[in-house]
Amino acid sequence: MKKEIERKFLVRGNLFKKFSIEKKHILQGYLNKDHNRTVTVRLINEVGYLTIKGRSNKEGTSRLEWEKFIPISEGK
Repeated sequence: MKKEIERKFLVRGNLFKKFSIEKKHILQGYLNKDHNRTVTVRLINEVGYLTIKGRSNKEGTSRLEWEKFIPISEGK
């Protein structure tokens, strides 16, 4: 099982756009969301993912994460 580490940045203005190298279309739906876990289905371009994330640590900076590729047909 992986550990997700949260990194948040404040972006001001649109200057960042000239440094971007790719664009992705993301669709995401929540199957279950409670205080102990979050279950999502995510479609990124033409790739599907099922993700389960545990509760964040006290600082809110990391949590356990399990992710699996799924067929795009199952994600729709």
